[in-house]
Amino acid sequence: MARAMKPIEIFGRKVHRGWLIVIAILVAHLGLYALGQVTMVPLALSAGALCILVLITFRHEMDGLFRAGADNNADDPTALQSAIAESVLAHFPDPILVLDGDARVVLSNGEFHPIIANAAPGRMLSSVFRTPAILDAVTRILDGGEAETIEFETPGVTENHSQAHCVPLARRDEEANDLFVLIVVHDLTAVRRVDQMRVDFIANVSHELKTPLASLVGFIDTLLGPARDDEEAREKFLAIMQKQSTRMGRLVDDLLSLSRIELNEHVPPTEKVLLKEVIEEVISNVQPVAQEQGVSIELSTDDELPAMLASRDQMFQVFQNLIVNAVKYGGRGNSVEVSVFLEHKLQDETGEETVRVDVTDHGPGIAREHIPRLTERFYRVDENQSRTGGGTGLGLAIVKHIVARHRGQFSIQSMIGKGSTFSVVMPVSMKAPED
Repeated sequence: MARAMKPIEIFGRKVHRGWLIVIAILVAHLGLYALGQVTMVPLALSAGALCILVLITFRHEMDGLFRAGADNNADDPTALQSAIAESVLAHFPDPILVLDGDARVVLSNGEFHPIIANAAPGRMLSSVFRTPAILDAVTRILDGGEAETIEFETPGVTENHSQAHCVPLARRDEEANDLFVLIVVHDLTAVRRVDQMRVDFIANVSHELKTPLASLVGFIDTLLGPARDDEEAREKFLAIMQKQSTRMGRLVDDLLSLSRIELNEHVPPTEKVLLKEVIEEVISNVQPVAQEQGVSIELSTDDELPAMLASRDQMFQVFQNLIVNAVKYGGRGNSVEVSVFLEHKLQDETGEETVRVDVTDHGPGIAREHIPRLTERFYRVDENQSRTGGGTGLGLAIVKHIVARHRGQFSIQSMIGKGSTFSVVMPVSMKAPED
Protein backbone atom coordinates (compact mmCIF):
# COMPACT_ATOMS: atom_id res chain seq x y z
CA MET A 1 0.00 0.00 0.00
CA ALA A 2 1.40 3.33 -1.06
CA ARG A 3 2.40 5.72 1.68
CA ALA A 4 0.12 8.79 1.94
CA MET A 5 1.99 11.96 1.20
CA LYS A 6 2.02 14.60 3.88
CA PRO A 7 0.60 18.02 3.00
CA ILE A 8 4.02 19.61 3.31
CA GLU A 9 5.40 17.15 0.75
CA ILE A 10 2.59 17.94 -1.68
CA PHE A 11 3.23 21.62 -1.18
CA GLY A 12 6.96 21.12 -1.66
CA ARG A 13 6.44 19.37 -4.98
CA LYS A 14 4.10 22.08 -6.25
CA VAL A 15 6.42 24.85 -5.20
CA HIS A 16 9.38 22.93 -6.59
CA ARG A 17 7.70 22.65 -10.02
CA GLY A 18 6.75 26.33 -9.96
CA TRP A 19 10.23 27.51 -9.13
CA LEU A 20 11.78 25.17 -11.71
CA ILE A 21 9.71 26.95 -14.36
CA VAL A 22 10.79 30.33 -13.00
CA ILE A 23 14.46 29.32 -12.97
CA ALA A 24 14.27 27.94 -16.51
CA ILE A 25 12.77 31.16 -17.87
CA LEU A 26 15.28 33.30 -15.97
CA VAL A 27 18.18 31.23 -17.33
CA ALA A 28 16.78 31.71 -20.84
CA HIS A 29 16.54 35.48 -20.26
CA LEU A 30 20.09 35.63 -18.93
CA GLY A 31 21.26 33.81 -22.02
CA LEU A 32 19.49 36.34 -24.24
CA TYR A 33 20.96 39.19 -22.18
CA ALA A 34 24.46 37.77 -22.55
CA LEU A 35 23.94 37.59 -26.32
CA GLY A 36 22.66 41.17 -26.38
CA GLN A 37 19.15 40.12 -27.44
CA VAL A 38 17.36 41.62 -24.44
CA THR A 39 18.11 44.60 -22.20
CA MET A 40 18.23 44.59 -18.39
CA VAL A 41 14.84 46.31 -18.03
CA PRO A 42 12.71 43.55 -19.60
CA LEU A 43 14.92 40.98 -17.88
CA ALA A 44 14.25 42.55 -14.49
CA LEU A 45 10.58 42.96 -15.33
CA SER A 46 10.22 39.28 -16.21
CA ALA A 47 12.06 38.22 -13.06
CA GLY A 48 9.86 40.37 -10.85
CA ALA A 49 6.65 39.30 -12.56
CA LEU A 50 7.48 35.61 -12.31
CA CYS A 51 8.65 35.72 -8.69
CA ILE A 52 5.64 37.66 -7.49
CA LEU A 53 3.24 35.56 -9.57
CA VAL A 54 4.60 32.45 -7.80
CA LEU A 55 4.11 34.11 -4.42
CA ILE A 56 0.53 35.10 -5.24
CA THR A 57 -0.32 31.73 -6.85
CA PHE A 58 0.88 29.65 -3.92
CA ARG A 59 -0.35 31.98 -1.18
CA HIS A 60 -3.67 30.18 -0.63
CA GLU A 61 -2.18 26.70 -1.18
CA MET A 62 0.41 27.37 1.48
CA ASP A 63 -2.22 28.38 4.00
CA GLY A 64 -4.52 25.42 3.24
CA LEU A 65 -1.85 22.75 3.06
CA PHE A 66 -0.15 23.77 6.24
CA ARG A 67 -3.43 24.15 8.11
CA ALA A 68 -4.57 20.67 6.96
CA GLY A 69 -1.48 18.78 8.11
CA ALA A 70 0.35 21.01 10.55
CA ASP A 71 -2.19 22.48 12.96
CA ASN A 72 0.37 22.27 15.70
CA ASN A 73 2.62 24.71 13.82
CA ALA A 74 0.14 27.17 12.33
CA ASP A 75 2.52 30.10 12.29
CA ASP A 76 5.03 28.50 9.89
CA PRO A 77 3.22 29.15 6.57
CA THR A 78 2.86 32.85 7.24
CA ALA A 79 6.47 33.12 8.35
CA LEU A 80 7.73 31.26 5.27
CA GLN A 81 5.54 33.27 2.90
CA SER A 82 6.65 36.52 4.52
CA ALA A 83 10.32 35.53 4.39
CA ILE A 84 10.18 34.63 0.69
CA ALA A 85 8.32 37.82 -0.24
CA GLU A 86 10.64 39.99 1.84
CA SER A 87 13.76 38.40 0.34
CA VAL A 88 12.55 38.78 -3.26
CA LEU A 89 11.50 42.40 -2.81
CA ALA A 90 14.54 43.44 -0.74
CA HIS A 91 16.99 42.20 -3.38
CA PHE A 92 15.10 43.51 -6.40
CA PRO A 93 17.17 46.37 -7.91
CA ASP A 94 14.24 48.57 -8.96
CA PRO A 95 11.18 49.93 -7.12
CA ILE A 96 8.33 47.43 -7.44
CA LEU A 97 4.63 47.45 -6.56
CA VAL A 98 1.85 44.88 -6.75
CA LEU A 99 -1.71 46.22 -6.76
CA ASP A 100 -4.98 44.41 -6.24
CA GLY A 101 -8.16 44.87 -8.28
CA ASP A 102 -8.97 48.10 -6.40
CA ALA A 103 -5.53 49.61 -7.18
CA ARG A 104 -4.44 49.18 -3.56
CA VAL A 105 -0.87 48.19 -2.71
CA VAL A 106 -0.46 44.49 -1.87
CA LEU A 107 3.33 44.23 -1.95
CA SER A 108 6.15 46.74 -2.39
CA ASN A 109 9.82 47.34 -1.66
CA GLY A 110 9.30 51.01 -0.82
CA GLU A 111 11.48 50.60 2.26
CA PHE A 112 14.49 50.31 -0.05
CA HIS A 113 13.51 52.87 -2.72
CA PRO A 114 12.63 56.49 -1.79
CA ILE A 115 10.50 57.08 -4.89
CA ILE A 116 7.84 54.70 -3.46
CA ALA A 117 8.66 55.16 0.22
CA ASN A 118 5.00 55.73 1.11
CA ALA A 119 3.76 52.59 -0.68
CA ALA A 120 2.56 50.77 2.44
CA PRO A 121 0.20 47.78 1.95
CA GLY A 122 -3.40 48.91 1.74
CA ARG A 123 -2.67 52.39 0.37
CA MET A 124 -4.20 53.52 -2.88
CA LEU A 125 -1.91 53.89 -5.89
CA SER A 126 -2.95 57.55 -6.21
CA SER A 127 -1.26 58.27 -2.86
CA VAL A 128 2.01 56.76 -4.12
CA PHE A 129 2.16 58.18 -7.65
CA ARG A 130 0.50 61.40 -8.71
CA THR A 131 1.36 60.86 -12.36
CA PRO A 132 -1.93 60.72 -14.31
CA ALA A 133 -0.43 58.54 -17.06
CA ILE A 134 0.42 55.77 -14.55
CA LEU A 135 -2.99 55.92 -12.87
CA ASP A 136 -4.72 55.76 -16.27
CA ALA A 137 -2.58 52.82 -17.40
CA VAL A 138 -3.45 50.82 -14.26
CA THR A 139 -7.14 51.60 -14.74
CA ARG A 140 -7.00 50.30 -18.32
CA ILE A 141 -5.21 47.12 -17.22
CA LEU A 142 -7.78 46.44 -14.48
CA ASP A 143 -10.48 46.90 -17.14
CA GLY A 144 -8.90 44.12 -19.20
CA GLY A 145 -6.17 46.02 -21.02
CA GLU A 146 -2.65 44.86 -21.88
CA ALA A 147 0.72 45.76 -20.37
CA GLU A 148 1.89 49.36 -20.81
CA THR A 149 5.15 51.28 -20.38
CA ILE A 150 4.95 54.87 -19.17
CA GLU A 151 7.78 57.42 -19.07
CA PHE A 152 7.41 60.22 -16.53
CA GLU A 153 9.35 62.93 -14.72
CA THR A 154 9.39 63.67 -11.00
CA PRO A 155 10.12 67.29 -10.02
CA GLY A 156 12.49 68.19 -7.23
CA VAL A 157 15.81 69.92 -6.68
CA THR A 158 16.92 68.06 -9.81
CA GLU A 159 14.59 66.61 -12.43
CA ASN A 160 14.42 62.81 -12.41
CA HIS A 161 13.31 60.68 -15.36
CA SER A 162 11.73 57.27 -14.81
CA GLN A 163 9.95 54.51 -16.71
CA ALA A 164 7.07 52.51 -15.21
CA HIS A 165 6.31 49.06 -16.65
CA CYS A 166 2.72 48.11 -15.77
CA VAL A 167 1.85 44.44 -16.28
CA PRO A 168 -1.37 42.48 -15.52
CA LEU A 169 -0.96 39.41 -13.30
CA ALA A 170 -3.92 37.02 -13.35
CA ARG A 171 -4.44 34.22 -10.82
CA ARG A 172 -7.24 31.90 -11.86
CA ASP A 173 -8.01 28.65 -10.02
CA GLU A 174 -10.92 26.86 -8.38
CA GLU A 175 -10.88 29.14 -5.33
CA ALA A 176 -10.26 32.57 -6.83
CA ASN A 177 -10.17 34.60 -10.00
CA ASP A 178 -7.99 37.54 -9.06
CA LEU A 179 -6.34 40.23 -11.18
CA PHE A 180 -3.26 42.03 -9.92
CA VAL A 181 -1.07 44.69 -11.51
CA LEU A 182 2.73 44.63 -11.28
CA ILE A 183 4.54 47.98 -11.59
CA VAL A 184 8.33 48.06 -11.97
CA VAL A 185 9.91 51.53 -11.99
CA HIS A 186 13.24 51.95 -13.76
CA ASP A 187 15.36 55.10 -13.23
CA LEU A 188 16.29 56.67 -16.58
CA THR A 189 17.85 59.83 -15.12
CA ALA A 190 21.44 58.82 -15.81
CA VAL A 191 20.56 57.69 -19.36
CA ARG A 192 18.78 60.95 -20.15
CA ARG A 193 21.61 62.99 -18.67
CA VAL A 194 24.18 61.13 -20.77
CA ASP A 195 22.12 61.79 -23.91
CA GLN A 196 21.80 65.48 -23.06
CA MET A 197 25.46 65.66 -22.12
CA ARG A 198 26.47 64.42 -25.56
CA VAL A 199 24.23 66.93 -27.30
CA ASP A 200 25.41 69.84 -25.15
CA PHE A 201 29.06 68.87 -25.37
CA ILE A 202 29.04 68.71 -29.17
CA ALA A 203 27.12 71.99 -29.46
CA ASN A 204 29.37 73.81 -26.98
CA VAL A 205 32.63 72.51 -28.38
CA SER A 206 31.68 73.30 -31.97
CA HIS A 207 30.59 76.81 -30.97
CA GLU A 208 33.43 77.77 -28.62
CA LEU A 209 36.31 76.13 -30.50
CA LYS A 210 35.32 77.64 -33.83
CA THR A 211 36.96 81.04 -33.20
CA PRO A 212 40.32 79.86 -31.75
CA LEU A 213 40.61 77.15 -34.41
CA ALA A 214 39.99 79.70 -37.16
CA SER A 215 42.61 81.91 -35.52
CA LEU A 216 45.15 79.08 -35.44
CA VAL A 217 44.52 78.22 -39.09
CA GLY A 218 44.98 81.87 -40.04
CA PHE A 219 48.31 82.15 -38.18
CA ILE A 220 49.56 78.88 -39.70
CA ASP A 221 48.72 80.12 -43.20
CA THR A 222 50.53 83.39 -42.46
CA LEU A 223 53.62 81.59 -41.16
CA LEU A 224 53.68 79.34 -44.21
CA GLY A 225 53.24 82.34 -46.52
CA PRO A 226 54.09 86.03 -46.04
CA ALA A 227 55.74 85.62 -42.61
CA ARG A 228 57.84 82.59 -43.56
CA ASP A 229 61.13 84.49 -43.21
CA ASP A 230 59.98 87.16 -40.70
CA GLU A 231 61.51 86.06 -37.40
CA GLU A 232 59.79 88.78 -35.34
CA ALA A 233 56.33 87.98 -36.75
CA ARG A 234 56.98 84.25 -36.29
CA GLU A 235 57.76 84.67 -32.57
CA LYS A 236 54.69 86.87 -32.09
CA PHE A 237 52.31 84.50 -33.90
CA LEU A 238 53.69 81.40 -32.17
CA ALA A 239 53.11 83.02 -28.76
CA ILE A 240 49.50 83.81 -29.72
CA MET A 241 49.02 80.28 -31.05
CA GLN A 242 50.32 78.80 -27.80
CA LYS A 243 47.90 80.97 -25.82
CA GLN A 244 44.94 79.97 -28.03
CA SER A 245 45.77 76.25 -27.84
CA THR A 246 46.11 76.47 -24.04
CA ARG A 247 42.70 78.15 -23.84
CA MET A 248 41.16 75.42 -26.03
CA GLY A 249 42.56 72.74 -23.72
CA ARG A 250 41.19 74.57 -20.68
CA LEU A 251 37.82 74.91 -22.40
CA VAL A 252 37.58 71.19 -23.14
CA ASP A 253 38.58 70.36 -19.54
CA ASP A 254 35.86 72.68 -18.17
CA LEU A 255 33.24 71.24 -20.51
CA LEU A 256 34.09 67.69 -19.47
CA SER A 257 34.03 68.71 -15.81
CA LEU A 258 30.62 70.37 -16.20
CA SER A 259 29.25 67.32 -18.02
CA ARG A 260 30.37 64.99 -15.23
CA ILE A 261 28.83 67.28 -12.59
CA GLU A 262 25.50 67.42 -14.45
CA LEU A 263 25.51 63.64 -14.89
CA ASN A 264 25.65 63.07 -11.11
CA GLU A 265 23.69 66.14 -10.01
CA HIS A 266 20.78 63.98 -8.79
CA VAL A 267 23.07 61.90 -6.53
CA PRO A 268 23.74 63.55 -3.12
CA PRO A 269 27.35 63.37 -1.88
CA THR A 270 28.23 61.25 1.16
CA GLU A 271 31.71 62.43 2.30
CA LYS A 272 32.28 64.22 5.61
CA VAL A 273 34.08 67.49 4.80
CA LEU A 274 35.49 70.29 6.96
CA LEU A 275 34.77 73.29 4.75
CA LYS A 276 37.18 75.59 6.60
CA GLU A 277 40.12 73.32 5.72
CA VAL A 278 39.08 73.20 2.05
CA ILE A 279 38.85 77.00 1.78
CA GLU A 280 42.19 77.46 3.54
CA GLU A 281 43.79 75.12 0.99
CA VAL A 282 42.17 77.04 -1.89
CA ILE A 283 43.46 80.37 -0.58
CA SER A 284 46.96 78.90 -0.20
CA ASN A 285 46.89 77.77 -3.85
CA VAL A 286 45.53 81.10 -5.11
CA GLN A 287 48.05 83.26 -3.18
CA PRO A 288 50.65 83.40 -6.02
CA VAL A 289 48.00 84.76 -8.45
CA ALA A 290 46.80 87.24 -5.83
CA GLN A 291 50.34 88.47 -5.18
CA GLU A 292 50.87 89.08 -8.90
CA GLN A 293 47.71 91.22 -8.90
CA GLY A 294 48.64 92.99 -5.66
CA VAL A 295 45.47 91.59 -4.06
CA SER A 296 45.23 90.50 -0.41
CA ILE A 297 42.87 87.66 0.62
CA GLU A 298 41.34 87.90 4.09
CA LEU A 299 39.61 84.86 5.67
CA SER A 300 37.22 84.99 8.63
CA THR A 301 35.45 81.89 10.00
CA ASP A 302 33.39 80.73 12.95
CA ASP A 303 35.50 79.04 15.60
CA GLU A 304 33.71 75.70 15.41
CA LEU A 305 32.23 74.69 12.08
CA PRO A 306 30.74 71.17 11.91
CA ALA A 307 31.74 68.66 9.29
CA MET A 308 29.21 68.59 6.45
CA LEU A 309 28.10 66.06 3.85
CA ALA A 310 29.81 67.14 0.63
CA SER A 311 32.24 66.21 -2.12
CA ARG A 312 35.63 67.61 -1.10
CA ASP A 313 36.90 67.86 -4.69
CA GLN A 314 33.78 69.71 -5.81
CA MET A 315 33.90 72.08 -2.83
CA PHE A 316 37.50 72.88 -3.75
CA GLN A 317 36.41 73.55 -7.34
CA VAL A 318 33.56 75.86 -6.26
CA PHE A 319 35.63 78.09 -4.01
CA GLN A 320 38.66 78.07 -6.27
CA ASN A 321 36.46 79.39 -9.11
CA LEU A 322 34.90 82.07 -6.90
CA ILE A 323 38.12 83.26 -5.23
CA VAL A 324 40.14 83.27 -8.47
CA ASN A 325 37.38 85.32 -10.14
CA ALA A 326 37.37 87.77 -7.24
CA VAL A 327 41.15 88.18 -7.51
CA LYS A 328 41.14 88.57 -11.30
CA TYR A 329 38.18 90.93 -11.63
CA GLY A 330 38.27 92.68 -8.23
CA GLY A 331 40.88 95.22 -9.31
CA ARG A 332 44.63 95.46 -8.75
CA GLY A 333 45.61 96.51 -5.25
CA ASN A 334 42.21 95.73 -3.71
CA SER A 335 41.32 93.07 -1.15
CA VAL A 336 39.12 89.97 -1.31
CA GLU A 337 37.21 88.92 1.81
CA VAL A 338 36.12 85.33 2.38
CA SER A 339 33.81 84.67 5.33
CA VAL A 340 32.56 81.26 6.50
CA PHE A 341 29.93 81.02 9.22
CA LEU A 342 27.09 78.88 10.52
CA GLU A 343 23.43 79.70 9.88
CA HIS A 344 20.28 78.03 11.15
CA LYS A 345 17.81 78.41 8.31
CA LEU A 346 17.47 78.31 4.58
CA GLN A 347 15.08 80.39 2.55
CA ASP A 348 12.36 77.80 3.12
CA GLU A 349 12.80 78.35 6.89
CA THR A 350 13.15 74.67 7.69
CA GLY A 351 15.39 75.51 10.61
CA GLU A 352 18.16 73.25 9.24
CA GLU A 353 21.74 74.04 10.17
CA THR A 354 23.56 75.52 7.17
CA VAL A 355 27.01 76.85 6.34
CA ARG A 356 27.26 80.16 4.47
CA VAL A 357 30.33 81.28 2.52
CA ASP A 358 30.60 84.84 1.15
CA VAL A 359 33.34 85.82 -1.32
CA THR A 360 33.47 89.64 -1.63
CA ASP A 361 35.58 91.75 -3.98
CA HIS A 362 35.86 95.54 -4.34
CA GLY A 363 36.00 95.73 -8.11
CA PRO A 364 33.89 97.73 -10.58
CA GLY A 365 30.72 95.77 -9.82
CA ILE A 366 28.24 94.16 -12.20
CA ALA A 367 25.20 95.85 -13.73
CA ARG A 368 21.89 94.47 -12.45
CA GLU A 369 20.70 93.25 -15.87
CA HIS A 370 23.69 90.89 -16.16
CA ILE A 371 23.36 89.16 -12.77
CA PRO A 372 20.55 86.66 -13.63
CA ARG A 373 22.56 85.39 -16.61
CA LEU A 374 25.99 85.05 -15.00
CA THR A 375 25.55 81.32 -14.38
CA GLU A 376 24.69 80.59 -18.02
CA ARG A 377 27.29 78.75 -20.05
CA PHE A 378 29.69 81.10 -21.86
CA TYR A 379 27.89 84.26 -20.70
CA ARG A 380 30.41 87.06 -20.22
CA VAL A 381 29.81 90.61 -19.00
CA ASP A 382 33.03 91.78 -20.69
CA GLU A 383 33.99 89.21 -23.32
CA ASN A 384 37.37 90.77 -24.12
CA GLN A 385 38.42 90.97 -20.48
CA SER A 386 37.28 87.40 -19.83
CA ARG A 387 39.19 85.93 -22.75
CA THR A 388 42.27 88.07 -22.06
CA GLY A 389 42.25 86.70 -18.50
CA GLY A 390 42.04 83.13 -19.81
CA GLY A 391 38.44 82.55 -18.75
CA THR A 392 36.26 79.96 -20.50
CA GLY A 393 32.88 81.39 -19.45
CA LEU A 394 32.02 78.16 -17.61
CA GLY A 395 33.23 78.87 -14.05
CA LEU A 396 29.96 80.10 -12.54
CA ALA A 397 27.94 77.47 -14.43
CA ILE A 398 30.10 74.83 -12.74
CA VAL A 399 29.56 76.52 -9.36
CA LYS A 400 25.78 76.57 -9.85
CA HIS A 401 25.53 72.87 -10.70
CA ILE A 402 27.82 71.74 -7.87
CA VAL A 403 25.85 73.79 -5.34
CA ALA A 404 22.59 72.31 -6.72
CA ARG A 405 23.99 68.80 -6.24
CA HIS A 406 24.66 69.72 -2.59
CA ARG A 407 21.03 70.93 -2.22
CA GLY A 408 22.32 74.44 -1.55
CA GLN A 409 21.74 77.95 -2.87
CA PHE A 410 24.00 80.24 -4.88
CA SER A 411 23.36 83.98 -5.07
CA ILE A 412 25.09 87.13 -6.33
CA GLN A 413 24.80 90.72 -5.08
CA SER A 414 26.63 93.57 -6.76
CA MET A 415 26.72 97.35 -6.90
CA ILE A 416 28.39 99.37 -9.64
CA GLY A 417 31.55 100.99 -8.29
CA LYS A 418 31.50 99.09 -4.98
CA GLY A 419 32.07 95.43 -5.81
CA SER A 420 30.31 92.07 -5.69
CA THR A 421 29.52 89.32 -3.20
CA PHE A 422 29.09 85.70 -4.30
CA SER A 423 27.30 83.61 -1.64
CA VAL A 424 26.98 79.86 -1.21
CA VAL A 425 24.61 78.41 1.43
CA MET A 426 24.58 74.65 1.97
CA PRO A 427 22.95 72.33 4.53
CA VAL A 428 25.26 70.61 6.99
CA SER A 429 23.30 67.36 6.69
CA MET A 430 21.38 66.46 3.60
CA LYS A 431 17.97 64.86 3.16
CA ALA A 432 17.21 62.82 0.08
CA PRO A 433 15.68 65.01 -2.66
CA GLU A 434 11.91 64.92 -2.81
CA ASP A 435 10.46 63.19 -5.84
